Order: sequence, then structure tokens, then C-alpha cells
Amino acid sequence: MDATNAIARTLRVVVELLVRHDYGGLERMTGGERLRASEMEAAIRDYGRTLVMPLAEDFLRADVIPVQESSPPAYSVRFRIYTEEEGLSDLELQATLVGDPDAETLSVELDNIIVA
Repeated sequence: MDATNAIARTLRVVVELLVRHDYGGLERMTGGERLRASEMEAAIRDYGRTLVMPLAEDFLRADVIPVQESSPPAYSVRFRIYTEEEGLSDLELQATLVGDPDAETLSVELDNIIVA
């Protein structure tokens, strides 16, 4: 099964929350397992630029590696975030997405937001 569309839809939701500065909403979505809202906010604030939504097709270009022998299916995902000032930036979202590849969206474990 091809999980590309579910991954793209899930990334879009995550990036929308970051663009809106809804770090609490993103923490609730991820369960705060790896990154708390305050850590997300600090990463974005420290980067010092204005996040913007990329084009819809950009979500299809995420770097995705299927996690071998995972059940349910899991995907290690890296996605470069866009900013008003730079377009494609050096800021990278790293996440593990888990769930049925035919689902509308997958569950999200936000691993990191770093300068790549």
C-alpha cells in the first residue's frame, strides 16, 4: 500500500499548526511524547523567521523512510519547512508517522525541529 497521500495529509496538519503557532494543539496531537509545546515554540522562535505554508505538492516531496518490520506501519519523515523570508528554509521537521497507510491521517510522534 502506498502511504504517500496519508503522509502528505498528516504533514500538512502538522505544518499548519506550526504556522499558526498552535504549539499546544500540536502537543495534544502528538501526546507530547518527544517534544513539548514550549520546546517547539523555542525552536521556531530561535530560528527567527516567519513560517508559511508550502504548496500542496511540496508535502509529497518529504523524505520518507519506511520503518522495517513495524506493526502498525511506521515511517521516519523529514520535511524542510518554508519561511516567508527564505522560501525553502534550513529548518527541518523530523517525525515518525504511524498507522494504516489507507487512513486519512496517521498518528504523529514529533521527533525534532532542527536547523539541518
